Amino acid sequence: MKKIRIKKAESSVKRGQASCGGKLIISVPFFPFFLFLLTFILTTVNAENGFILLKSTDSAVRINEAQRLGNERVEEAVPDLIELLNDKSAGVRINAAVSLSNIGDERAVEPLLKVLKNDKIRGVRVMAAQSLGRFGDKRAASALKKLAEDKDPEMRRMAYGAMGKSEGGGEAAQLIEALKDAHWQVRQTAVDSLMELTEMGKTDRKAIKKAIKEARKDKDIRVKKSAEKALKRLDKMPEEKK
Repeated sequence: MKKIRIKKAESSVKRGQASCGGKLIISVPFFPFFLFLLTFILTTVNAENGFILLKSTDSAVRINEAQRLGNERVEEAVPDLIELLNDKSAGVRINAAVSLSNIGDERAVEPLLKVLKNDKIRGVRVMAAQSLGRFGDKRAASALKKLAEDKDPEMRRMAYGAMGKSEGGGEAAQLIEALKDAHWQVRQTAVDSLMELTEMGKTDRKAIKKAIKEARKDKDIRVKKSAEKALKRLDKMPEEKK
């Protein structure tokens, strides 16, 4: 057999091809295939070993990996993401909650309910509430309804904010009632959530519009402005199909 001699040559990239000494080495269009193959291998290895990057000692690495798994909706990562809800870093816990809601696996509902009830950091509880709002699960809806009755106005505001993200759409009546809450932040959140549900097509638009028109008469200028913005958005929406 003849030995192949590799001469040093100046590398160049032209018209989507990588070459060395004028000889074709690899064509750029092949890159996506190799990237796909590499991603598949890494995902498989990760799944078998408990997603190694989620166990990094660097919280930034754990956050980035949690975000990636959520964006790619990797269902195999759900148990590991649930475990991250107990992470010492609040940032990691927040991103784990977001990723679990993106994946949408109902195994996450109970753990998120525990976070909502027990986590000491308000930001984490807020994200847990919002994440639960994206589930159509009855347990999540029941928990949010109970949270909306809390004595703490911030907890009520959290609950109503999460209802605006709900896929179920059965929270409109409770949100309309929230427009009478004693605290302006709660009323403002209720207006915003009603608008979100309407844009998702989950509610009776006429009933919502009537309620928001009443909110425009609110004694607080901030609630009034939110109601006015919501009405403008409603007017721009295409007419409902009959």
